Amino acid sequence: GLSGILYLLTHNELYLLGLSSIAIAMSGDFALYATNKAIKGSIVAFIRSVTFSSLMLGIVFYSSTTINALQITAAWAISFIACGWLSARYLETKYAVTPSMPSATEFKTIGLIAVLIFIYNNLRPSFILLINDDITIDEHVYYFELYKIYFILFSLKRVITQVYYKKIITENSSARYDAIILGTLMFAIAILWSSKFIINYWSIPLYSLSYKILIDLTIITLLSSFFSTSFTKLFSLNRDILIALPIALAVLFIVAASYFLKNDAAPVSYYVYTLGVAELLIGLASVLLLRAVKK
Repeated sequence: GLSGILYLLTHNELYLLGLSSIAIAMSGDFALYATNKAIKGSIVAFIRSVTFSSLMLGIVFYSSTTINALQITAAWAISFIACGWLSARYLETKYAVTPSMPSATEFKTIGLIAVLIFIYNNLRPSFILLINDDITIDEHVYYFELYKIYFILFSLKRVITQVYYKKIITENSSARYDAIILGTLMFAIAILWSSKFIINYWSIPLYSLSYKILIDLTIITLLSSFFSTSFTKLFSLNRDILIALPIALAVLFIVAASYFLKNDAAPVSYYVYTLGVAELLIGLASVLLLRAVKK
């Protein structure tokens, strides 16, 4: 409701993203991990990612190359509704329930966590809105061609994290699982490169998988694959301020980097790298905070 009011007052499309907050809050997939159902949680997360990616691809191919906030919001909300409904089935409970009114302290904590999760989940898909006026139509197409593959790889990282969730948050070091994620994603990248060589060898007319996309995809995936489990480990500590710091750092970096890149008329690849560096900052900041807490 507040997002709709802010949009009507400011006509800023970014506020429309808030309309998906109810669907995100009712997704319920984290309840599966909390009840030791990591495999089912991974399935739900994968379906959510596939749903969102499929809807965005449909919007790109069947409407136009210009994507607006309402389209992203609709795709995001539908994917989380599917996630929530399936989570409820696995948990053997109702998808929509009447919530009890929390106390003022609980409401403050829940509100902060909800805002953080909303920002963290929408940081990547809504980034195009921030740079929409700074790149050409051809760069828009290039961005979405690259992003749809990156989103699948990012979803793969999330699935691995969720499969090992219990071990990640209970073991002293999660370096082993960071290595598993890095190795898996690099193997996936190697498959993409091999596919490109095969496509060229057989002269298959598939132009969307260019060498430029593969180079940028390799760079952004590598940047976002270090310290992958550290934020998950930090999140499990249930310390609101600690959770807020890495996300705030990443958001500030993206906004500042976009501003400087805009002034320098930088190519779209530099904007893409910004997302990878933001993920790296979240991981690195989480590692430092975890070490500080242990001391």
